Amino acid sequence: MGIRITRGAGLDIRLEKIAEKSTRQLRRVHRDGAYKMAEVARQMAPVLKGDLEGSIKVQETKESGNRKVFTVVTQGVKYAVYMHENIYDLGPLSQAKNEAGRFTVGRKYIERSAQWLIRDWKFYEKAKNAVRTGKK
Repeated sequence: MGIRITRGAGLDIRLEKIAEKSTRQLRRVHRDGAYKMAEVARQMAPVLKGDLEGSIKVQETKESGNRKVFTVVTQGVKYAVYMHENIYDLGPLSQAKNEAGRFTVGRKYIERSAQWLIRDWKFYEKAKNAVRTGKK
């Protein structure tokens, strides 16, 4: 025994609209998540020299069709990688930022902001909800 779905009463069109709406909402979750992650990464980034916080941006690129991809990037890559990967003591500006802020300042600031996005901002739950209901 099976279920037979026939083309009728605009079912094809309704299914397409549901898929389009879910895709739009999923893109919004992805975009909002990238901007939130960049914001948190800036708060976690150490302060030493230069403008590491200001170099953390969301890069928006288009791929085939209308699809957009949002990526958190840093400009001045060598310095950003050094501050992300190496072990160092926080200087006075970073210590002050650490004491005044909500997030721990220091190494692995991009990685930790991604973990925060998944754990506390509940990225995957928001993405599932966008696909399931067409809402953020």
